[in-house]
Amino acid sequence: MKVLFQNFDPGSGGGISNILLMLQAYCRTFPRDVLLVLCPACSLLTSLSAFPNVQVHQAPASWPREAYRLYWGFGGLSRFLDRTKVDVVWSMNIGPYVRSGTPQVLSLHNAYQVCPFEYTRFHPKNRAWVSALRWFFRRSMARSDGAIVQTNLMRDYALQFRRGPRKVVVIPKAVDSDRDVPAEQLPGEILRALQNEPEEDCPTFLYAATNEPHKNHKTVASAVEILRHRGRSVRLVFTIGEGELIAAAGADAKSLIESGHIVPLGWVGKEHLKSLYDTCNLCVMPSLLESLSSAYLEAMMWSRPQICSDLPFARDVCGDAAIYARPGDPEDWANQMEHLLDDVELQRKLIALGQRRMQLWPKSWVEVARSVRSFLSEVSQQHEAADMRQSIERIEA
Repeated sequence: MKVLFQNFDPGSGGGISNILLMLQAYCRTFPRDVLLVLCPACSLLTSLSAFPNVQVHQAPASWPREAYRLYWGFGGLSRFLDRTKVDVVWSMNIGPYVRSGTPQVLSLHNAYQVCPFEYTRFHPKNRAWVSALRWFFRRSMARSDGAIVQTNLMRDYALQFRRGPRKVVVIPKAVDSDRDVPAEQLPGEILRALQNEPEEDCPTFLYAATNEPHKNHKTVASAVEILRHRGRSVRLVFTIGEGELIAAAGADAKSLIESGHIVPLGWVGKEHLKSLYDTCNLCVMPSLLESLSSAYLEAMMWSRPQICSDLPFARDVCGDAAIYARPGDPEDWANQMEHLLDDVELQRKLIALGQRRMQLWPKSWVEVARSVRSFLSEVSQQHEAADMRQSIERIEA
């Protein structure tokens, strides 16, 4: 099978890293398939050119991203397909805006495109920009023959679009296995940062997330301040830098950093994540909007009890394997953090439930790649069969 994969977002953080891991697993598992990858020149996906069955086509750097996406979505793709003759077009988040005659599959990782509009207030850009994003998304959904989502809730959202495809399959992401990303010990600079404890044997919470407004860093930083005033020995590790955290959480965060109650590590590579989770005791996930965050799965897979925002997307993923706090209420987060710290039996219960829940998720990126390939093949074959039926009907008419 010959597949065109397109992703115009240069990406950063865990999102693009996960896409890269999935595509690497696809290329290794299906060496006879040909994968054409269209992406920006600065994207991590350009590294896929190392595979013999991959051809990387870079979007022109001289074009603004949205301008090139419009050109590609409204006509450029059809001309490209005339030359390459692929079997299926597979797009990330936003696909072609017109029918091309080639079956089209859309992967949905961007919750802003499908969530209720009220959630768009968390987007770093203005409402007009998000409204335009959602309009173009709906147009590409209407031209798609199938869609891939990561959770049941995202599937429910996708099926609400009356003009969207009826074939919507749930294929979750995987937690990185040693075969995908061999675990390494934490580098010296991170170990030194973790040595700064407010007290000896201080219990440590981890919040593994990028620096985005919807990640809601301020709420849990304020919860740590509340716990400090209560005299509780606790610290919270963030995977964003000091300057980013102070900008997100306010000037009070500086005092918490100086006292060792908050530790901003900056970006932590995938190869070090397992070791970081092993170093921490518990996790928090205060995000206000997610498609599917790896942090939920990592906490369950690596046996760390977690507290999540009491919102539908978090309950959809974690169920009874987490406890929940009101999203923007630092006092409630402090109470739940204190409750979890004091209840060792609850910690054990959440760990056991998380381990059981993870049995339902893909064990590796190879498993994810196989599911994706099966769906792409199914959509392609059904499209071909439909074309054949129409040809027969025209001849008979």
